[in-house]
Amino acid sequence: MQDLEPNCPWVLVQGDQDEIVAADEVYAFAKSRKHPPHVIRFATATHFFHGQLKALQEAVQKVLL
Repeated sequence: MQDLEPNCPWVLVQGDQDEIVAADEVYAFAKSRKHPPHVIRFATATHFFHGQLKALQEAVQKVLL
């Protein structure tokens, strides 16, 4: 399988309480990249960021704007 390494700035948003994808594995993946992403961690967020969508919006806007 071809490695699809981004060759541009990218952002990774991850909830530490993700019940679908293991957060530690996501962080390890990001750290191993040739061009690692800007990581936004949410300590109490689950996979769908229930109850934290406003904070998610603000965090992403802060990085992108």
